[in-house]
Amino acid sequence: ALTAWMQLSGEVRGRARIVALVAAALVVVRVPAYASEFGTFNTESRQASSRFSGIESILNASPVADDTERCRPVLSPTHEAVPVIRYQLGLEKHEVIASTQLRVASTTGLQLLQTGYLDPIGLTSISHTQRKPWTTFPQPGFAYRAENSAWIAYAKC
Repeated sequence: ALTAWMQLSGEVRGRARIVALVAAALVVVRVPAYASEFGTFNTESRQASSRFSGIESILNASPVADDTERCRPVLSPTHEAVPVIRYQLGLEKHEVIASTQLRVASTTGLQLLQTGYLDPIGLTSISHTQRKPWTTFPQPGFAYRAENSAWIAYAKC
């Protein structure tokens, strides 16, 4: 690069300096926006991590582990958790269902609820589609099985 720089004429070198200064100024101007975007990404990553961190432990809890074999379908509160649950349990697509896609409540299965969904303040930020009772509250006849800091499991086989 230094050899190429030395071969440039004075006029071209001057233009190259201007281009370099403009590029450096753009970087300096954009740094706060990039920092903000990285901060937002970090926050979203932490939220997703906390949302899905307890899935493995709740699915491996003693009564729930037995129910994952006997009680089908596994009901996820939203579509976001479906692939995570399917991966953890090694299940097929039709065996894990997002309860938000159901038109009526399921009468059997393993129902997983996020603890934040039971928080009335959290319920105000959930979309209208997700406010179906079977997406946010345990269904009649479903028995409590286990819970952790992020998830609660109910089952009816």
